[in-house]
Amino acid sequence: MSEQANPIKRLLMWLSGAPAERRTATAPAPQPVAQPAPDPQVETPASEASEASSDAPEPIQDASPAVPPETHTMANDPINDAGAYGVVVVPADVPEGATYWRAVRVHHLLPDENQGRHHIFLDALDEAGSRVFGAQARVTWPGGEQTLTVDKPLGEPGTNFPMWKWQICAVEMLGLPSDRVENLHTGHPDEPPGLNNTLFHHSFEVVYQRAVSGAVLPPPPPPPPDGKLMEHYILFGPAASTRTAVYLDLARSYLLAQQPTLGYSIDEASLARQVILVGEVQDISQEAEDALRLSGCQVQRIQGTPEQIAAAFAAIQAIP
Repeated sequence: MSEQANPIKRLLMWLSGAPAERRTATAPAPQPVAQPAPDPQVETPASEASEASSDAPEPIQDASPAVPPETHTMANDPINDAGAYGVVVVPADVPEGATYWRAVRVHHLLPDENQGRHHIFLDALDEAGSRVFGAQARVTWPGGEQTLTVDKPLGEPGTNFPMWKWQICAVEMLGLPSDRVENLHTGHPDEPPGLNNTLFHHSFEVVYQRAVSGAVLPPPPPPPPDGKLMEHYILFGPAASTRTAVYLDLARSYLLAQQPTLGYSIDEASLARQVILVGEVQDISQEAEDALRLSGCQVQRIQGTPEQIAAAFAAIQAIP
C-alpha cells in the first residue's frame, strides 16, 4: 500500500508547488560514461605514450638574438647587453696576428643614464685601455654616412652621434679592420619609470679596443702601493672658462715640450703623486686643494699675474 501511496504523494506535492521528495538521502553521483574496453590492437603502449609526451613544445632557446661565435681569443669576452634591442656585432674577418678594432662593449643606456637623449656614444681604446685621441669611426645608414673623430676630453665619451627618427645605423672604426655594430636605432618603446627612455629617445654606448687577433691580453698591472697611477698631473679650472683658456695659452710652451697629463678633473688629479694647480681659488677652490692633499698628493699652485704664471712654467720646464 505504501508503495502505491508514494507516487500519489509525490504527485500531490508537485501540484502544490512543493519540492519533489528525494528518493534517497543523498542523490547518487553522476556516473562516468562507460568507456569501451581497451582493444589490444590499438592500445597505445607505454613507450609510445612517453614519446607523445616528449613531443610537447620545449622552452624556446633562441628568444634573444643569436650571438655570433667569438673568433678572437682574448682575455675578456666582449659585452653586448643591447642584443635584446636587436643590436648585433659582426666580427672583423682578420687573420690571426693581425691588428684590428674589436668591439668590446655595446651597451643600451638605462633610463637614468640616458636622460632622454638619442645618441651613439663611442670611444676607442688602445691595448692598455687608454683613449686613442684622433681615432676615427664611420657611422652609416641607408642613404648616408658620417665620419666621427675621438676628440672629447677625458671624463666623457670620446665622441657622439645623434640618431633621428627611423634612422637605422651601423658603426665601425677606420684605419684598421674593424668589428661592425649594426641595427642601432631609437625606435624602441617607452621604458618606465620616468620619461628618460621613450620612443625615439634611446641611446647606445659603443667601445672599441685595438687588439691583435688571437692574442691574449695581459692582465692589468697591479696598482702601486700608494694607489697612485700617475706621477704628475696639471689641473686647470673649468674647461669652458675664459680664464682657463688664458692659463692654457701661458702654459703652451711647457705643455708642448713636456706633454704632461693634464685635465680639469679633481678625481683624475687625485690619482697622481704630484699635482700642479693652475689658477686662483676662484678657478680651483681651496676645498679642492685640501682634498687633494688629504688623498696623498703633493700639491703646488701656480697663480698670479700672467707674467708670474709664464715665469713659473718656465722655471718648471728648466728643472731636469
